[in-house]
Amino acid sequence: MTILPSVISINDIGRGELIVNPIVAPELHAEFVVIQPTRRTLSTQARMFLQRFEAEVAHIHEVWDEAIKGPKKTKLRAAI
Repeated sequence: MTILPSVISINDIGRGELIVNPIVAPELHAEFVVIQPTRRTLSTQARMFLQRFEAEVAHIHEVWDEAIKGPKKTKLRAAI
């Protein structure tokens, strides 16, 4: 039994071996920020990585929102 950020266990949703009990009150969330020097813009590769990262975080939020809407206890399976 543990408390983990949802990002870590996104691939476990729906596998049937774990039960997820979301902590909803108080709502918990993680903030991600991009830090860069003021005099330098992001390289093309860095911008592409950031866009992919932002898309993946949005996808993770969508998956967890759906999992939380389902039955009170959603079974999950741990990745091995």
